[in-house]
Amino acid sequence: MAIVPKPAEIIKGVITVYGTSLGDYRENVADWITSCLEAGGLPMFRTRYAGLRWDGDRVLVVCYAKADEVPGGFLEDVPRGDLELMERGVGDFRPLLEKYGTPSQRAVLTKYKPPMVGIIKWIAEQAGKCNPGLTTEEREAKLWEDMSTTQRARWLSRVGVEPSAIIAASDWGHLSPDVKERLIAQKS
Repeated sequence: MAIVPKPAEIIKGVITVYGTSLGDYRENVADWITSCLEAGGLPMFRTRYAGLRWDGDRVLVVCYAKADEVPGGFLEDVPRGDLELMERGVGDFRPLLEKYGTPSQRAVLTKYKPPMVGIIKWIAEQAGKCNPGLTTEEREAKLWEDMSTTQRARWLSRVGVEPSAIIAASDWGHLSPDVKERLIAQKS
């Protein structure tokens, strides 16, 4: 009986063989993250394809929303701890830039606003089309009011607001400017 590889293994092999190498991870990760952030993209790290980890402690990097400006590819010889960090969470570029970046590269984090992507961009565009006479603040308030309590709780927890404050936050106007700013940064 012949052993036939799964399609995912074949595709993973093609990507691995023909993917662009961006060089050593420790030497290049901070430069790549900074380039992506400065272009207005979102740095993303792919440690696996179809559930299979890349061979040789590699990671595939993609600058989401700005891939045409900041080329992606493979970074080589990634420490196991960093691979595990990438697999655990969202926003994994922040601790990596803190660890490997120069002070000027780390300063980029203070100015960074995530790109408006996916469903959030679509919702914002629809709110603008449905309510063309509203200001940005009024559209944000309308979006907030149209969310369920569960959706509001999810967004507030993402920006570090205590669960007890979620009940009181049913009205956009009751949110502090700091919380609004953090929510908008999460949504956009």
